[in-house]
Amino acid sequence: TVDELVSRAAATGIRIEPSEEILVDVAVGGFFHRPRLSLSMAETRQRLQNQLEDEARRLAEQAALRLSQEAARARDRAEDEARAAVEQTREALQGELDKRASQLMEEAHRQAELVKNQAARAAGVIRREAREQAAALEEQARPSGAIALAAARRSGEALVREADRRATQMEEEADRSARRLVSEAQLRADKLRQGEPE
Repeated sequence: TVDELVSRAAATGIRIEPSEEILVDVAVGGFFHRPRLSLSMAETRQRLQNQLEDEARRLAEQAALRLSQEAARARDRAEDEARAAVEQTREALQGELDKRASQLMEEAHRQAELVKNQAARAAGVIRREAREQAAALEEQARPSGAIALAAARRSGEALVREADRRATQMEEEADRSARRLVSEAQLRADKLRQGEPE
């Protein structure tokens, strides 16, 4: 029956609305004592065919829309995953660059301290040797009398002052060199952190 066909079509997702009227063309021919009847449902068949074509178009449009939406979701997921991967790689690279920059700065500070410590040791030696020479001058001049001793003291004080000036100059130069070393390292570290070549 028509209801069975409609329910079977609906089970597969096809909507068919059966018409309340079924148009039948009846042709009567032959003789009165032997009439011939012929039935034609061409118009009903055409109406049903048009309805099936409309339903097929609707299903195709729904499928195309669904595929388009799924493709858009897949594209969005792929773009999100790609962005996340790029961000993760960028963060890892930035972490490595920050680590290298920190190591560079640590090494520069170590070298700067080494320069200053070496200068301080050398300045200490210069000052100590000047004091020792001044003391030796006084010892040598002591037997010669008070005037020789006073002259030796003045010479010793001048020797100590000159040695102190040279030692201070050495320490200041070492300090400038250490600051320059750290400053250059800071520039290189900043370039590293920004991803520029050293």
